[in-house]
Amino acid sequence: MEIAAVFMSKRVPQGGVLFRMKVPSTPGSKPMWLQVVWPGFLQLVDAQGYVVKQEIAGNMAKHMSIETAMLRERLMPDAVLLKGVLRRPQTAALKVTFDGSCVLRVFDARTRELMGFSEPGVPGVLSRFYTGLSFHDLLPRIR
Repeated sequence: MEIAAVFMSKRVPQGGVLFRMKVPSTPGSKPMWLQVVWPGFLQLVDAQGYVVKQEIAGNMAKHMSIETAMLRERLMPDAVLLKGVLRRPQTAALKVTFDGSCVLRVFDARTRELMGFSEPGVPGVLSRFYTGLSFHDLLPRIR
């Protein structure tokens, strides 16, 4: 996950903004922008570019519930924001994606098998919910 996170950080656009949308405002209020920023933050930014609110992706539904609901109207959690193919010497190619829920996923580029996924907002850390091997995978097999 760490290698994939470093690889993707090199592909991030200037400023790290992966998705940006204008927040609906009331008449007379200043325009605000809601943006998803690498490596997995949700930010509410005013017209001058100052960050009004910021929360890591793992906590955004709890601490920025209204903003998260507005974001989900325009951006689905599984929408790919950033993708690339990681090729390293002597290893198989890996497809790496970063989605709207700020999760980094690593797939085998040939078979499309999921090799691992990160914690939301922390792309270099393997998720505690990922189970690469089950008990049955470890049992001996007769061929």
